[in-house]
Parts: sequence; structure tokens; C-alpha cells
Amino acid sequence: MNRTLLSKFLALRRSGTFHVKSAYATFNNRKALNESAPKLLNQHAPHVNQFESEMEQFIKTTHSLTGIHQFQENLISKHKSKLLTKESFDAIFMRMCLACRNYQLGKQFLLHIDQTGRQANTATLAKFLSLCYFCSAEVEDKSEIEKLCSVLKSHGEYLDAATKESIILGLSITDSWQKGLKLLEEDETAQFSLAMNAMVDCLLSHNHFDTAVSWMEKMIAKERPISDFVYEHWLRKCAAHHECWEIFSDFLARSGVFLKQPIVQQLEEVLRNRSRDPFVGQFTAIDEDTGRCGSCQKVLQNTDITDEEFAALRKRITEKVLLGTDVFLGSKPEEIQRFKELIKTTAPYDIVIDGLNVAYHMSSKNRKQPSAKVDALVSVVKHFTNQKLRVLVLTRKHLLTGVALQRMKQEAHVFITENLVNTQSLSRTISSGTISSAWPIFDYKQFSDCGSVGHKYK
Repeated sequence: MNRTLLSKFLALRRSGTFHVKSAYATFNNRKALNESAPKLLNQHAPHVNQFESEMEQFIKTTHSLTGIHQFQENLISKHKSKLLTKESFDAIFMRMCLACRNYQLGKQFLLHIDQTGRQANTATLAKFLSLCYFCSAEVEDKSEIEKLCSVLKSHGEYLDAATKESIILGLSITDSWQKGLKLLEEDETAQFSLAMNAMVDCLLSHNHFDTAVSWMEKMIAKERPISDFVYEHWLRKCAAHHECWEIFSDFLARSGVFLKQPIVQQLEEVLRNRSRDPFVGQFTAIDEDTGRCGSCQKVLQNTDITDEEFAALRKRITEKVLLGTDVFLGSKPEEIQRFKELIKTTAPYDIVIDGLNVAYHMSSKNRKQPSAKVDALVSVVKHFTNQKLRVLVLTRKHLLTGVALQRMKQEAHVFITENLVNTQSLSRTISSGTISSAWPIFDYKQFSDCGSVGHKYK
């Protein structure tokens, strides 16, 4: 049984995006996790609804809200969307001001709501506070932000996570930032990635370095991404305070975080320009297969696990992933035993096909036709069997029955699960080598992208 492939399986379960090549590849895997961390807020995300595009264009081209009422009526009348109503317009418009980072127009719109005798709802105020955070350089009177935070908190004793995060963002740019820190501490279980980054940035601004490190360690423990602007702030502090570098370097050593290349280049520049103990060194790369440094030629210690650790890990995977406690994901012990027996008597295979994967990626016009799903699966299987390859098909009872099942058994080995079992867990287990040797898993995406089901797999 291959430890590398088991590590690959674990990596897929966690991120679904990267692969492990060797025990030495741990560096690159963790680096990949860090670099693939989700962006905190995407200004340029594609619009789900057409009215958002029109609203964005209006915000980018207008400097006055004199025609906002007519624009609102025309937009609602044109799109007739359940998502866009007179009641929801304010919050959507403010959200688009946030996406465009247009603080001045957002401020005008909030004033417009007040002048029309209406009260801004919770969602609108929350988006405006987030806008104030991202455009803090344009906010002249920070005390107004504090008042808005108080108003928003008064809207209810129990606020949703998004609203709380907006309040924390707003408070982080005011003299009452400690209230934001307290609010963050009260609900550490919430998904406050942006608020945590904002508060760390705030702590650095007030030279609370130890507390900033403490929160960064909490973020790492909770697998929250640390934003580049936080690291950039650290580097500015390191350039100005020698003792700050001692704290930051200790954090980097203990946490084992991987910085993106632009941040590392800034770090190298800061260290090289230090008046005391300037840094002398060069960038290098680690060979994934050998763990050897390309600069000094020293070899990193292999992080392989012991036989006992591997056996324990394999047992836990079988229990948690294959059997599990969720009736919609787990398999029964009897089914796992049947699966093992099939592999024992019919392996090895050249390719493993998840029948549900093929059915899911059928074109939308054929997805509701069971015969089209079966035909697609048969076509995929025949593509490989025509090349004299041994194929294993994993599927559920509802997909293959009667004549279709007999057709498939003539082409390949077939394992049929109960209708509630997650076949993806079985296929990933095969790819990991958890039960036996590892075989490649077929992905229908590339096959179908060729244009038709019968085209050759590339």
C-alpha cells in the first residue's frame, strides 16, 4: 500500500485541487494551499443577474443621484425579478457601490434614503460600513462610523454573521477599534476571515504585535486565509522596528506558513536594507522528489510516517470516509466487504469510471433522459475497452438496471452500490490505495469537452 497515494487522497478530500508527489512535496502542497486560499472580496466577480451589470454601469458613470428614483423604477420594471424589488433595491445598490469601491456615491445614497423619510435597513447599513472600511482613506469623520455601528447593533439582539463582520470592519478604522475586537472575541466560531484580517491590521497599526500574532495563529488553526495586506503591514513594521522583526520571524518559524513570492521578495528587501544585521542570501527551490535544496545542496528531512502511523491512518479513513456516520455518504460494512472481494478477484484495472460522474456531466438537454446517461456511460467504457484496457465501473442501482446492466457487464467489471452511497468516496479510496493497489480515476469533464460523447478521450 502506497503512503504517497494515501496522502494524495487526503489532500483531495481537503481541497480537491492539488496532488502529493512525494513525502518531500509537503512544502509545495502547503504552499499550494496558501496560494489557492479564497480571495476575501472580489471586486471583479461576474454578475449573476443582468440588473447588477446595469446598476454597476450607472454607479460608474453617474456623479449625482438626482435620477436615482427613475432609474430604480425603470430597472425593476424592465427585469421583473423576484430578487429586485422596491424593498431590496437599497441593499443591492449599496452592495454594488461596495463592489465598485465608490464611497462618495454610497454616502450620497445613504443621505438620499434619509432625505426621503425612510430608514436604511440592516443590509444597507452593513454594506455601507464595509464600504467605509475599504475606502477608509476617504472617510473624513470616523466618529460617524462609530454612530452607524451603534445604530446597526441596535437593530437586533442577535445579528447575523455578515452584519457582525461589517460592524467589526467599521469599528476597526475608528478609535473604538477595541469594541470590534471584543465583538470578534465573542463569536470566534463564525466565518470572520475578513474581519480577522482587518483586526490584525488594526492591531499592527496600534503596535499590539503580540496580540496580532495571537490572532494570526487562531486564523491558521481555523484554516482562515491571512491576507497579503497583513503581511505587507508586518513588513513595514519590521522595517521601522527591529524588535518587530524578532516577533514576526518567530511567528513564521513556528507557524510554518508559506508566503507568496511577491511577499517573500518584499521580505528579502526589508532584511537586506536593515541597518543592523543585514540579510545576505538568495532564492532557491526544493526538489520535490529528493528534498534537496538547489542552492546549498542540503537535503530536507523526510516527513514519511511510520508503519504504525500509516496503519492507524488507513483504519481511520476506512471508518470515517467509507463507513462514516452520515447515511447519505457512508457505505455499509457488508458493502465494503463486497467491494474488497470484487477487487480481490478482478483486479488490476487500467481505469476506474464513476458512473455518477458521467451522468452528472451530461449536457443539460439530455440530463433528464436516463437512456442518454446510460448511452454516455457505455460509450465512455467502450472507448477504453476498444483499447484493450481493463475497466472498473462504479455506479448506483438506479443508473444501471436490466438490459443496460447486462450490456455494461459485457464490457467491464461493475460494482453497484445502494442509491444513497457516495460513489466518489469509493473512487477516491481506489486512487489512494487505501484498500488495495491504486488505479487512475477517469474524469468525464475532459471527455465531454471534446464535443460529443463518442469522441476520443484526450
